[in-house]
Amino acid sequence: MTTYRPPARELPHRAALSLRAALEARVALSLTEVRDGRDTLVWISPEFERMSGYNADDLVGQDMSVLQCDSTDRADVDRLHAGLLKGETVRATLRNRRWDGSEFWNRMVISPVYDDEGTLTHHVGYHTDATADVEAVAAHAARIGRADRRNERMHLLAEITQELTTVLDMDEGASRLADLVAQHFGDWVVVVLADRDNGVGAAYVSTRRRSAGQLAAARPLAESTAWVHGSPALLNALRGGETLVAQPFDINSALIDEIPDAGHRTAIRRLGASRAIAVTLQGREGPLGALGILSRSPDAMDDDDAQDLVHLGARAGLALENARLYQREHEVAVTLQRSLLPRLVDVPGLDCAATYEPASDGTDVGGDWYDVVPLPQGGVSVSVGDVVGHDIAAAAAMGQLRSSLRVEAWAGHHVAEAVDSVDHLVQTLGMTDLATCVLAQIDAPDEAGLRRLHYVRAGHLTPFLIDPDGTVVALDGALTTPLGVPTRGDVSESTVDFVPGAVLVLYTDGLVERRDRPLPAGIAELRAAAEALPPGLTAREVADQLVRATTGQREDDTCILVVRNLPAG
Repeated sequence: MTTYRPPARELPHRAALSLRAALEARVALSLTEVRDGRDTLVWISPEFERMSGYNADDLVGQDMSVLQCDSTDRADVDRLHAGLLKGETVRATLRNRRWDGSEFWNRMVISPVYDDEGTLTHHVGYHTDATADVEAVAAHAARIGRADRRNERMHLLAEITQELTTVLDMDEGASRLADLVAQHFGDWVVVVLADRDNGVGAAYVSTRRRSAGQLAAARPLAESTAWVHGSPALLNALRGGETLVAQPFDINSALIDEIPDAGHRTAIRRLGASRAIAVTLQGREGPLGALGILSRSPDAMDDDDAQDLVHLGARAGLALENARLYQREHEVAVTLQRSLLPRLVDVPGLDCAATYEPASDGTDVGGDWYDVVPLPQGGVSVSVGDVVGHDIAAAAAMGQLRSSLRVEAWAGHHVAEAVDSVDHLVQTLGMTDLATCVLAQIDAPDEAGLRRLHYVRAGHLTPFLIDPDGTVVALDGALTTPLGVPTRGDVSESTVDFVPGAVLVLYTDGLVERRDRPLPAGIAELRAAAEALPPGLTAREVADQLVRATTGQREDDTCILVVRNLPAG
């Protein structure tokens, strides 16, 4: 390697010292001469030779573009040339190529040199191999980028999990999970639930694109799960196995051909499947199902995606298990509550009908009840009530309160005495925190069929009495505190005539209460519906029409009891 070294004696003493310092120092320098608007290398320092791998003989007479490569950013080169043309000192970091073909980052500062007449004659360049610095910055940026993506992905997983925790039905949760995952992973998603024997249960399929064609293609895969038996990955994930679960895998035509049904094979090909992953939906005591994510792209889903999806499978599995546990508890509570509700018996001279409906969203079971008890001393005891709470405890407390009121009425106590006695029992034994009810006693009829109706409202909504002419009377008297709340003063009862043809309507708040309107508005709606009833309806017809007339989604259990005093003959 040879370098042009002009004798120091040929230069003024100061210039000689400067040049000697440049030559001795490990500094990469370049000197170009400006000729006809073109910079031509006339000298490079030994350090520049070491940095670039070129010797001076290779470069002198050429321009710096010889160092450029395919990776060189042309925009950066253009900006450098533009600055040089303006006579500016220019700083740039360019991707360059060494003599041996390896690439490096050349950080340079190029300054203009003018002669005594102010004419630009040369450019002097100071160069540094910045490869380590640039790669360190890039690595740091990559780490930050991965951390940001990880944070975004963890936030996404948390959002999906949070969404699932609001679902209290396992089938709805599985469908929601498929929809949520399909928006962010792959092109289509299948959630397969395990049956009671850890076999293939129901399947839920969702697509990223919600086009009619995609939805039509997905439908056969949800309607029949026979195709799942041709997927070793889904079956393995469904059983909680470890192989083929945590890593994405490629799907080829031969793998699809293993699906037994031709219609299912066609559906999978229409949806597209080049790469997939299957993860277990893991519950506390074992697998609940499998989550499969499929993509048309053969490059989809890397190791980070696999790790995230395994975490999602664990989180989603717990959320679905909570929904299943709630479903079971809800079913037990509904069964218990229905078993505690009486079967209405025929009462001479009265037409009775009752309706009990759980909340329309199926999320709660309450302590609503109704009761009709023929009394040994004549007459009939009727009641409707509601225990605060929505669980098995509320249903059990409902049964205790209904039975306690029955005993009091059967013993011949007046309604005020019965309510006061049961209230004392609730407070003493802690049967429940709070309950409301209406207890009424309908006397035996006189010769004209007229009956007397005695009632007490323990914090309960106002019953309605519909007279034969259609007039609706609110039975808003005899109000006392709810059961379980200390009573202020003696409990009193109210008495009204219950004429032949009249209809008594008792109900719980689930019939009239809605989130989007005040309670009085719901009661007014029910009263208007009662006023609009045609005459001569049976108790069953009255109950059905009033239930249908109340609008909006019911968010609480609904109970209504209708008693009609039949006209003579």
